[in-house]
Amino acid sequence: MVLGLAVCLAWIGTEYVARSSTWRQGAPKRPPATLDRGTYPFIAIALGASLFWTLGSFLFGWGGYLPLWTLPIGVVTSVVGLVLRMWSLRTLGRFFTMPITIAADHRIVDQGPYRWLRHPAYTGGFLTVLGIPIVLGDPSGLAFTLVACLAAYVYRIQIEEAALIGRFGDEYRAYAARTSRLLPGLY
Repeated sequence: MVLGLAVCLAWIGTEYVARSSTWRQGAPKRPPATLDRGTYPFIAIALGASLFWTLGSFLFGWGGYLPLWTLPIGVVTSVVGLVLRMWSLRTLGRFFTMPITIAADHRIVDQGPYRWLRHPAYTGGFLTVLGIPIVLGDPSGLAFTLVACLAAYVYRIQIEEAALIGRFGDEYRAYAARTSRLLPGLY
């Protein structure tokens, strides 16, 4: 339980540090226009519901517990997620915003983790939240998190990529052809 709480606190801390870095690079805290179509609240709800379900499931033993040997897998999954998300947000710099926004001077970022993935910040967030039920040894929370968060991220990616294709056209399609969306080799 303490380790799960530590992962959650590390997540909050790294989010603050990464976002502060993007704000220092000129990212707007409240973008003037958004192409989001409600995807940001959808992700926030999926993340919150996953954490709530996992905590309840862990405390009340719904669905049993994972073997103790899975604990290091959960820690590594969350740490890799935190590092990837931080690296991604720092790489995006001033182009990072919570709602989907395309600035007038926007460009396709294809450095850092964006060389391989189109949405590594989402991959990082997904891995971080997925590691928490593994750390707690909670199979029910793991299943709930996997389904809820994957659905939220896939929905957001569809909306975001439509906006990017609308803005960049063939340039974005070429970038998409050489990178994976969320999980290398899978999606």
